Amino acid sequence: MTTSSESRSNLEPSTHSHYRHAPITEAVLDIQTSFIRPVPLELLAQVQGKVETQYPQRDTIVQGAFALALDSPGSASGSTSVVGYRFSNRDATQVFQARGNGYTFNRLAPYKDWDDFQSEARRLWNHYKEVTQPSAIVRTAVRYINRLDLPETVHDFAEYLHTLPEIAHPIDTGLSAFLMRLELPQKDIGATVILTEALVPSPIPQHVAVLLDIDVYREAQTDPATDTDLWEFFEVLRERKNRIFEACITDRMREAIS
Repeated sequence: MTTSSESRSNLEPSTHSHYRHAPITEAVLDIQTSFIRPVPLELLAQVQGKVETQYPQRDTIVQGAFALALDSPGSASGSTSVVGYRFSNRDATQVFQARGNGYTFNRLAPYKDWDDFQSEARRLWNHYKEVTQPSAIVRTAVRYINRLDLPETVHDFAEYLHTLPEIAHPIDTGLSAFLMRLELPQKDIGATVILTEALVPSPIPQHVAVLLDIDVYREAQTDPATDTDLWEFFEVLRERKNRIFEACITDRMREAIS
């Protein structure tokens, strides 16, 4: 396989409201919060009581810390602490976290659509907010992880993707692995995109896969009480994620997932 980028289209990327074979393996909506005082674990556990029928599984979220003593070579210490809980539905396709620093909702494949995803995320956030009473929201993010399965006979990744690592021709003898991470300021909406691409194994025989991970976030302090503004901005983040995705793929890739 080569990575040459001959003859890329100059046309603006097409817009699609829905792909029949959407490559989404995981969608994430994240809200990081701050509190006037630390949130007790027993309070975080109470969030499950609001939705225990739909989310019966509870697991602890553990955070580790490691310290190295510079004045004593070879001396190191580590510790762990529970920082929150992870609640899952019965088939583990929907998971949400209630932590002392925020809330996260994950939807794994099969992903239905944005309306269904954000509706459930909003419902669960309202329970988290009601129980914990955060003083401020400090970060909001939408992240979509896509797996694009390509025939292993593909001759040029540029047939399917516009965003690729460039390799100098004298050393361009093929590509068996890559990992690329781009951080892209989105000044018009006060946000940042972290775009990650990697070559990963495909579960489909005689295929290779490219991981296309798009994380759009804004770091800004806002009032949790302004709920309408929060969810309107998630629409902005989601729209930007869609534009980034469309800009990364070619019409041939669109045909493969349509």
